[in-house]
Amino acid sequence: MSEIINQSIGIMARAAHQARLHLRQYPWLRTQVAKARQLLTFLRAMMWPGNWRFYKQYLGDRRRFLELANAAKVKLPPLQWYPCLFDRQMTTPIPDPYYFYQDAWGAAQVARVKPRLVVDIGSSAKLLSAISPFYPVIALDIRPLAAGLPHLQALAGSISELPFRDNSLEFVMSLCVVEHIGLGRYGDTLDPLAHEKALAELCRVVCPGGRMVLSVPVGPPCLAFNAHRIFSRQELLGLVPGFQVEEEIFCDPAYTKTDPTPSKAIGESSFYCVAFSKSEKSKIS
Repeated sequence: MSEIINQSIGIMARAAHQARLHLRQYPWLRTQVAKARQLLTFLRAMMWPGNWRFYKQYLGDRRRFLELANAAKVKLPPLQWYPCLFDRQMTTPIPDPYYFYQDAWGAAQVARVKPRLVVDIGSSAKLLSAISPFYPVIALDIRPLAAGLPHLQALAGSISELPFRDNSLEFVMSLCVVEHIGLGRYGDTLDPLAHEKALAELCRVVCPGGRMVLSVPVGPPCLAFNAHRIFSRQELLGLVPGFQVEEEIFCDPAYTKTDPTPSKAIGESSFYCVAFSKSEKSKIS
């Protein structure tokens, strides 16, 4: 059975590929390609026996829906196969709870300070889209955002060489970024000291009295190449001279004020979220 399905998938995939090549010349093929894609998705999921019970539920619901529509004499629009099989859950799932709590905390920091401008380096695009209607955002990333919003300006650049003057920014945020720098994962230059350079650059551009909002994974220190570094809390604090901690919290994944590092094994971590203020007397250049 699986072999037959695999052969069918291969045939349809090749047919869909050929159809795409001719779409511009033959617009009517678009409908056929859409149908082939739907059926391809359907058959791929059917290959896994664990999914069969979900398809049984889906097919039963589809049949009953059509019966109800027929009994009520409802004229339906064209019906497509679009099985969503795994959404019947007791609670709404959170795809990544660490980012859920971290980004909520980051947004709260912006709302608390109410900066005239948020300069963000590499944080979540979803977080920036939620902040930008209320506060202007400059979003700098080595992979700049390919999206446009009225108050969100995307720039290409590196956290290791920020294009801002010394002591010039009121509010700088970089959540879950520093741990990745220098490992090549995102196309950045390999550099064993890149995290230190990145933090030095962040410290340089914040103005005296300004805020710097960061998060990094903390746990038993290690380098999980090429995914990320894991810091200790004290290691991070030692890399930001001239800054005072205004607020700190750990996401494990829910909020806790107690450092969970002692319970972690090598390679395990929590998110350490920390808001710093720059000393009024500190002018780093």
